[in-house]
Amino acid sequence: MEGKVLFFVLIVIAYLLGGLPTAVILGKTFKGIDVREHGSMNSGATNAGRVLGKKWFYIVMICDAIKGAIPVILALSFGLHELPALIVGVVAILGHTYSIYLKFKGGKGVATSLGVIVVLVPLVTVILLIIFIVVYKVSKFVSLGSIVCSILFPILVYLFIVFGIYSNDRLPVVYVGIILAAYIVYKHRSNISRLMTGKENKTHF
Repeated sequence: MEGKVLFFVLIVIAYLLGGLPTAVILGKTFKGIDVREHGSMNSGATNAGRVLGKKWFYIVMICDAIKGAIPVILALSFGLHELPALIVGVVAILGHTYSIYLKFKGGKGVATSLGVIVVLVPLVTVILLIIFIVVYKVSKFVSLGSIVCSILFPILVYLFIVFGIYSNDRLPVVYVGIILAAYIVYKHRSNISRLMTGKENKTHF
């Protein structure tokens, strides 16, 4: 398949796969509940955990991460370089946050982003997961952990380059990571407002 055509096909696959509303599908199938009608009305893993129960937070998070990982794995397996593979992953994230199946609404993209970066930079991802767990255990705010890790992602990748763990070829990951971090922070703007006013809901997963 010609390179440009392959890239376009992978973009379409990434968007359609990323847009699958995991929390909505699982909630309706196993609980008869539409998570968008309860809690924060969000279709992401955190609200799924609040509405459906603790285990569903982890199930939805894993499923949403897989939605981000598969398109990137496909792109790399077809011989695409890291930057176009990363772009494919970003499209999967956009599919999740602006799902065609939910009238272009969706979650905030954190779990899907996790799936994208774990394929490309697994060591950085492990460090971010540890940081997320620490922030969450101390604060009980999933949103705070997500915001902190999204900001730290491009910083950590850059530091890995500086210290020679990654090569300079990884700089595009830093640039896209900055854009992705800004996007995730933007999607959490209401959470940031509630955190600043002490009105953010704590979770106990």
